[in-house]
Amino acid sequence: MNKLDRLLNGRKNILITGGAGFIGSALIRKLLRDSSSYIYNLDKFGYASDESSINDLISSDKNLKNKYRCINIDLSNSKDTFDAIRISDANLIIHLAAESHVDNSIDDALP
Repeated sequence: MNKLDRLLNGRKNILITGGAGFIGSALIRKLLRDSSSYIYNLDKFGYASDESSINDLISSDKNLKNKYRCINIDLSNSKDTFDAIRISDANLIIHLAAESHVDNSIDDALP
């Protein structure tokens, strides 16, 4: 068991919200490379989303494809969100999804 797997304490299914964002995609790449966990990426794929770095990593190592699943949903849809949590059978959820651009949050803080 490597250091990251010990830190994750045996958590096999990790669900990450906002995984196509800058921080989320970096975390997903790290977990795919350095852990034995299965990664579920929940993202609505808005204007700031980019999954290309994850796809590039998976393309370079076909073994990683079986460890990754992207679920395209909007977290504001509670039914879809609960379904995704059930499907992933997540042992750990890391919430990184946010509408963080200041101008957008001033216009409408709800998202």
